[in-house]
Amino acid sequence: MLGGLLAVSILILLFLIMRYSLKNLDKENEQSKDTDIPDGYLYDEDSGTLVTVEEIENGEVPQGRTARVKSQEEIEAIYDGDEKEIKLVENTLREKAIEILQSEEEDFLNVLEGLSLLALYSEWAVDEDVYKLSEKLIVGLLEVQLGTDRASYSDEQLIFVLRLDGDYGHYVFEQQSSEGWIQSVLSGSKGPKIEGFDTHIIQEVRPDEELSFLQPFKNSKYLALELVRNFLVVKTTRQANLKDFHTIMCNLEKCLDA
Repeated sequence: MLGGLLAVSILILLFLIMRYSLKNLDKENEQSKDTDIPDGYLYDEDSGTLVTVEEIENGEVPQGRTARVKSQEEIEAIYDGDEKEIKLVENTLREKAIEILQSEEEDFLNVLEGLSLLALYSEWAVDEDVYKLSEKLIVGLLEVQLGTDRASYSDEQLIFVLRLDGDYGHYVFEQQSSEGWIQSVLSGSKGPKIEGFDTHIIQEVRPDEELSFLQPFKNSKYLALELVRNFLVVKTTRQANLKDFHTIMCNLEKCLDA
């Protein structure tokens, strides 16, 4: 009996020691992250330097380019979590861009303002900089919000706007639910089809057009497409990340080759 109690007591003691050690490890990790920036300094993203509040107030902050490419070491040291992933995407866009435009650029903004996909959100806004990756393709980071302040969902997603040759009408392709698949089979739904997506026809210009150039996107996850006249818009439906960026870029290249 005494031996059993002793064994239980030892197990409880070991559990408490391990729990205390893990808590201390978490605190040390948090502290090490906090100490990346010394006390009394702030990180200036534009210039990539540490500055004091006094320097900011006196206008003595080094002038840098907002759209500069950051080093991997700088991103690892300053950011973590979702913010780090966003900065990695942003960095990649800056490296690949042939030109960095303002999001108010007329053609780009006109396309976005006419999108049915964005009408679903209570609020949306594009980052100040958008990235021209080719003569036909512009990519930006898009912040979306659903719901009210008390109960809302927000994300920073990727949006690709590809200029096409010719007018293809207006269609929306959303990731298909099981209910949507059953309904499309039973109803024999019309319009061009992409496997894994529901097709919503807004305006048909070429009723018999198969739109085979969209097939590289079949069964894609976490994205939606909208074909608006002579533009193809591809938008992610989750937080922007490098994996999605590279996958979509690869599919867009296949679209252009089709």
